[in-house]
Amino acid sequence: MKLTKLLVIFGLLAIVILGCDNRSLEIKENIIDNVYVENDTIEIVAGNTQNGSEIVVTIVDEDGSHPVGENVRFRTDLGGLMIIGNKEISEIQIDEETDENGIAKVYFYEKDIPGLAEIEISVFGDKETVQVMIIEPE
Repeated sequence: MKLTKLLVIFGLLAIVILGCDNRSLEIKENIIDNVYVENDTIEIVAGNTQNGSEIVVTIVDEDGSHPVGENVRFRTDLGGLMIIGNKEISEIQIDEETDENGIAKVYFYEKDIPGLAEIEISVFGDKETVQVMIIEPE
């Protein structure tokens, strides 16, 4: 009987102590530090996904550190995207994770349609848009 009361008292005490814990989970926002577009103008080469532009994005967090494994979303309104070193191809949108230097890379390619492509790059906390002009061959 005394043991049961003692366990109840310790249980209630633990609930009170844990309930008073006012630590909170801090979620850091990431910032697009730099975007490099290899070619801002590409020429149409019919049926060739090798004619395009590498897009390299560097991400930093609020403390200036480079987050590893952070999801970076790339979305285009013209052309297509693929992950470099991988055959994964997307018509409109693709996600890539940052490496140990906070860098995510994708390859943008033309799909035989001329025009100004807008590629939106987004991470939790920031968004940026770059443009690539796709032109007809001369």
